[in-house]
Amino acid sequence: MNRKILISLSVIGLVAAIAIGGTVAFFSDTETSTGNTFTAGDLDLTIDSACTYNDDIISDCTWEDFKNLNGELFFNFADIKPGDSGEDTISLHVTNDSWACMTFAVTENAENGCNEPEIAAEPACGDDEIGELLGNLNFTVWRDTDCDNVFDAEETEITAIGDIYPVADSGHGTPLLASAAETCVGIKWNVPSSVGNEIQSDRVMASLTFYAEQSRNNPNFLCNPPQLEVTIGDGFCPEFSNWLAKARHGGAGGYRAELGKGPGARDEWYTGGTVPYTSGNTYPFTLVDDGAGKATFTIAGNTLDTTGYTTVNSDGRVCINAKMSGKVGTVAVDNVVLNGMSAGSVSATDVNKYMLIEGGTLDDGFTLTGDMTFTWSSSSDERPSMIIFVEED
Repeated sequence: MNRKILISLSVIGLVAAIAIGGTVAFFSDTETSTGNTFTAGDLDLTIDSACTYNDDIISDCTWEDFKNLNGELFFNFADIKPGDSGEDTISLHVTNDSWACMTFAVTENAENGCNEPEIAAEPACGDDEIGELLGNLNFTVWRDTDCDNVFDAEETEITAIGDIYPVADSGHGTPLLASAAETCVGIKWNVPSSVGNEIQSDRVMASLTFYAEQSRNNPNFLCNPPQLEVTIGDGFCPEFSNWLAKARHGGAGGYRAELGKGPGARDEWYTGGTVPYTSGNTYPFTLVDDGAGKATFTIAGNTLDTTGYTTVNSDGRVCINAKMSGKVGTVAVDNVVLNGMSAGSVSATDVNKYMLIEGGTLDDGFTLTGDMTFTWSSSSDERPSMIIFVEED
């Protein structure tokens, strides 16, 4: 074939290929979302105040604009006499729905000098420098739902727990709402007319602190949660005879998770299962009393439950034994938490140790969690155990 003809055919083929390539198309579409943003919310508590003294409005402790406190006083009275009274309605505003607590902490209770009439009424005046005015100041705190400076019959008094007043927590009232204009707390006080010269010149100073914490995703918040008392000791749990849950390595029973044997010596109910614990491994556990007659124990992927269990009541105690029984190894129980409250850790090496937990509220059921670690040198006859006792009163 003529070389020119071959070249021409090649050019024609190339042009055809380009033409075909230029005419190929596929359906397509593109969508773009721009400006995706996460912005954290805020929680700002601001306060205003309206106060009276013997029914007169006092400007020194009254302000109408919500503000962050910076030296403002709710009470500032220098000439208190028997029969005097006053009231302050404190309005709270939040930028996010919140629980709220108030702390009333006395910072000074002083004799502040002893004049002749006070010494006549109180011969030992000045011996201890402690005044009598505080003991004769009567306070009432309430949720003033209509913010009218009056403790109405349908309104609820707020009772202090220690020096903390739960304005609104999971056990008292409803959260403060950002959508509401304000939430009011009323504080009224009086000095009885029957009080005599023993309070002359006495001075009381106090700090009022308001605290707000988000209520969303925080349903169990308490202003003054119960405090656990934890005792670590040698040996077995004192005064306990029937265990409720157990994790055990070795011995005649082998590797086990067990639930039963108590409280109350109810040996007729019992559940158990084989668990292949590994030396040095950590196993989270959960023991739940549902408050309705059922106990559930979960460890190392095993869940045991039983009915016929009688719920413990509010004065019940929980005790965890780290049991070694003279064997060589370690039982460590860490990160123990009872009903959301931390109790700490206990561990035993060669000898038995116990952790006694008191002060938790158990009458509506409880949840006990933690991490258990067994460590041993051989598995022939060693029986490290974690044993959980629950007292029923």
